[in-house]
Parts: sequence; C-alpha cells; structure tokens
Amino acid sequence: MKKSILSAAFYAAIYLVCSLTLLTACDQEEDYIIWDFPPVNVFVFVEDADGNDLLNVENEGNLLGQEIKATFRGEEYKLNATVAETRYYMPFQYGLRLLYDEYGRYYLYFGELAGEDLCDNEELTVYWGDGSSDVVTVYNRLEWKSKNDPEITRRFYLNGEEQAENGAMTVVRTHGDSPTAFRVPWDIVNTQLNIEADNADDIRADLETLPMLSGTGLRFDFATSSPTEGDRGTLTWTDTEGNPLAEAELTVKERRTYADFAYYQNASDKQIAIYDENDIPHFYYYMLWRARYGEGTDQETRMYHAFVAPTADQNFELWLYEDMTDAYQDQYPDKTVEKVSRMVVGKMTQE
Repeated sequence: MKKSILSAAFYAAIYLVCSLTLLTACDQEEDYIIWDFPPVNVFVFVEDADGNDLLNVENEGNLLGQEIKATFRGEEYKLNATVAETRYYMPFQYGLRLLYDEYGRYYLYFGELAGEDLCDNEELTVYWGDGSSDVVTVYNRLEWKSKNDPEITRRFYLNGEEQAENGAMTVVRTHGDSPTAFRVPWDIVNTQLNIEADNADDIRADLETLPMLSGTGLRFDFATSSPTEGDRGTLTWTDTEGNPLAEAELTVKERRTYADFAYYQNASDKQIAIYDENDIPHFYYYMLWRARYGEGTDQETRMYHAFVAPTADQNFELWLYEDMTDAYQDQYPDKTVEKVSRMVVGKMTQE
C-alpha cells in the first residue's frame, strides 16, 4: 500500500504503547533503564451548534474550501502539506492533518511533539481561512522525583478552557462558505485512457467521441448530501457551455472511506488496485456507482469507481474510473483485447 495517513485508532494505539515504560537491562544491571514517554498530540473536532461535522466534505457549509492552517513555535503548517522526513524515529512531526476516526468523524491532527519536551503553555493557533482563529494551549512538563520515578504533567486548553488530557477537543463554529460536493458542476481537467488491444487505435477513436474529455463537465446529484449504499441520484455529462449531453440514473452500490483502504483494509483487491495503479491522492470517500443510461431495450448499464480527493488549493477533485474491458471484448470478439479503462479527473467549479 502506498502513502498512508494514520487513523485516530492508530494514534490511540501509539499512545497506549508509548505509555508503557520500556525497561531494558544491560549486563544484569538493574539500574540501567531506558525511558520512553508518550508523544504530545492534539486532536481537534469541528462542528456547528447542531453537531454537524464541519470537516466532512459531504456536509453543506463545511470549512474545507477555506485555507486552513496552523502556527506553532514560529512555524506555519498548511493543512495536509507534505512534511520533510527525518531519520529520527520518534516522534515524527506530521504537521497539520485531516484524519478520519472509526466513529465516522473527521478531525484535525497536530503532532507529534516529544513527550519529554517542555511546553510551557505554548500556543497552537488554528486559522480557518475566513479571518477567524482558535487557540490551543499546550502544557507539558517532565519532572524526576527520583532517578526511577518520572512524572509528566500535561494539560490542554482551548481558548483558555481546560480540555481532556488526551488532547482531544471540539471547536463549535458557524458554517463556512464551502459548497457540498453534490449538486455543483465539475470541470473535466484530464482524461486518461489505458488501452491494451490489437485494435487500440479503433477503440481510442471510439472513446474520444464520448463527452468525457477535457474541457467538458459533469454533475452528480443525490437527494441527500451524504448518500449511502442503495441511495439513488443522477449523473449528467455536459458540454463546454454546461449544456447536458447525456444523463444516467445513479445507484450507490458501495461506499468506503480512506480508512477502509489505508488502515482498516475493508476494500476489495480490485478497488485497492485502482487506487494504487492510478496514483489517486488521499481522498475523503469512495463510492461504487451503477449508472443506467436510456430506457427499455436501449438501456445501458455502466459501473464507475468514484473518489473525491482534496487539492493543494483547498478545492476538490473527482477521480472517476471505468473498466470497459468486457464490453470491448464482446464488441471485438475476433481481436485480442486485454484491457480498456478510462480515468476522468474533474475539478469542482466554485459558483
């Protein structure tokens, strides 16, 4: 599995393991002890007054379209920005990350800070991209009562109010100005074809007559902003002017999160292969769509693997994969057709 972002459950495991004192005897000397202290981590959940998760791209008014960043000890950390790696094993500074826990909630993670380092009420300031901010204050102090009796005092504050000792806290905010991923237009910015066949030129010419090419667009609509398995909606392909070219009835056959692919492994081998082979970036969610075009005897059914991923400019991309190998093998039975697939990459159009 390629690049993976750790989930809340994994950080909880780290915290538990590191909380155990590692004792190592050297040449039977009982007083030789190596101490390993749990790192300092901050977990920030964000919701509105009604308890809606404002870090979930599917929720209308979420904050993810804004430029979220944080500052700590004079350094700036943009959300999900790559942090330079180091040979030092623990702790590793992951910066500011958007992660997903096993309860279906997104949160901002900041860490890791060495557990033995002194933090004398140092401030982690989170900027939400609309001119507002919240301040997390971190206090961490290691004291030795004797050579075999260390004591850590660790406290967290959110805007001056003390929080849980594990660094988890909830910020209550009003809605942002970010649109939901649904019922908005997407511009197609790239179409990648993978054709392995004797008549590859014929198949490519056929595919290039369809509307899924750069410069065109699409829109997908569901009755709810958070569709689940079994929900129905529509998929509309549009021309360069936004006019509809083709429309299909969508049914959500499967739904997965990034954690299913990267940590919990609750995805099929085929789904993981699509994710890996197409170099899809870290995504918020995955859905398997069944699309039905036309009616009656003219009806055609197609399957799409849809990934919604964040971009560096705080926008969103849709990676829409379709495997058409079986269809072209049936169309050209006298030819050797090993693989035909298409990946359409769309970018959300902010209205």
